[in-house]
Amino acid sequence: MAMYSRPEELLEAFRELFVAKGEFLGFAYVATQEENLIPEYPAIDISMGPLLREDHGTQRFLVTFEGSFWIYHASLEGTPTERSIEDMKLATKTVQFLHEFNNRALRETDVSENKLVGGSGRIVQEIPGFVSPAPNRSIITTRLIWRGQSQVNYEDS
Repeated sequence: MAMYSRPEELLEAFRELFVAKGEFLGFAYVATQEENLIPEYPAIDISMGPLLREDHGTQRFLVTFEGSFWIYHASLEGTPTERSIEDMKLATKTVQFLHEFNNRALRETDVSENKLVGGSGRIVQEIPGFVSPAPNRSIITTRLIWRGQSQVNYEDS
């Protein structure tokens, strides 16, 4: 079975997954690589980050991928406390979705060349916060840090 070997493959797979299921999860927009303009909220921005390669057997790497899922919740109704709790619930639903069996390994159930993340990807950290895209305007956010590993031939990495 093939494994993901490059971050752009993971970014594409995650984007397709969230475009297909984003409305179910509560997202109006799916962005990638920290887009500056988010036209609709709530939104999720999927960004692939550092990649670490370690020798792993003969002519193979153990590749550790890291990605971020930025959840932007922009409901202007309700108190800041209510909005924070709504954002936390949206983040929890996203984490639970990413931890489902097929999503942990990014299994593609309908595709003949099924790729996967070995050892199952998982959210390793949740970071709440705010961003201020304009003066006197802040958006409640949660950043989810995802980590997954693959075993990859030297020439494929």
